[in-house]
Amino acid sequence: MTTRTASKASTQSAAQAFAAKFGQFPPALRPRDAAVFLGISLAHYWRLIAAGKIPAPAKPSPAVTLSKTADLQAYLDRVFEGG
Repeated sequence: MTTRTASKASTQSAAQAFAAKFGQFPPALRPRDAAVFLGISLAHYWRLIAAGKIPAPAKPSPAVTLSKTADLQAYLDRVFEGG
């Protein structure tokens, strides 16, 4: 019986791989990557949107949902200014 180990590349999201290669996150992130960027769960990401604390993501197509990285960074800046 062999054990399977995940390589580092396979555990990274596309946004994390982009950040590692280019030194910054892409201009827009899918919900899962946006949650990772904020350091929160995906459910909490959606709760922040419902509460109006971060702008609703855009839907450029039915299968794609994107949040602007700048909007997410602005939310983090507000959180840390007040804290």
